[in-house]
Amino acid sequence: MTTPRRALVAVDIRPLSSHLTPDWAELWAYRDLLWMFAVRDVQVRYKQTLFGVAWAIVQPVMMMVVMTLIFGKGLGLEDTYIPGVPYAVGYLAAQIVWSFFAAALTSSANSLVANAAIVRKAYFPRLLLPLAATSTAMVDFAVAFVVYLVVTVTMGVVPDSRLLLLPLVLIGTAITTLGLGLWLSALMVTYRDVRFVVPYCVQVGFFVTPVIWWEQPLATRLDPWGVLLYLNPISGPLTTFRDIMTGQPIDWAGWAVSTSVGVAVLVFGLRYFVRTEALFADVA
Repeated sequence: MTTPRRALVAVDIRPLSSHLTPDWAELWAYRDLLWMFAVRDVQVRYKQTLFGVAWAIVQPVMMMVVMTLIFGKGLGLEDTYIPGVPYAVGYLAAQIVWSFFAAALTSSANSLVANAAIVRKAYFPRLLLPLAATSTAMVDFAVAFVVYLVVTVTMGVVPDSRLLLLPLVLIGTAITTLGLGLWLSALMVTYRDVRFVVPYCVQVGFFVTPVIWWEQPLATRLDPWGVLLYLNPISGPLTTFRDIMTGQPIDWAGWAVSTSVGVAVLVFGLRYFVRTEALFADVA
């Protein structure tokens, strides 16, 4: 007696989205995995270190001391920085935002290549890896921010009720960081040169972004250089954070321009990431 042959079933696997956007429902379903990736990244970063998460404090404080001595005192930028505010207070406000941006951008850009073994062996939304890298940098920012509050109060600069506006700043910073991180992480899967380019761009960006120097509000200078400065998507959130923390008038025009550019960067990065996601397991 012959056994009837089972009919072959063809399975057509297609992406759930056809509009170059992620499957948000799927991302939500994998939220626990996102949390696990973020916790793992924090643990790995500070594993076998003597000071642990205290390094999130040491780095910006040491940079504050060095930059205050060199640029504030040595080069006289203290006189042209923020009127009535110690150079150290203004600089540290900008530095902790920049440190978050630089750390999150570098980590997210490397996230796919660093986790290539997992990408090749298991299925999960690849978008979780850059998201986890950005979330990890927020831990360092939170620790540094608490220390910054202590420093500002100690030096006689007490932030006012505008602290409630800080989520706007953080959202603008996160939008830009995630957009660039998504694009660079996808690009690095194919072009490993990106890992060498990113640190260089971060170093250059530090000097062309108003971290060690202070920029007048966009509304008071509409010259080409002023507009070009705020086309840098991190300039607006960074200067807005510093304005809030030092009691200066908020440059909403600059924030709006930079954040708009940041949103465009996020849309581009997200679309590029989703479009190339199918190749990650083959190339990573």
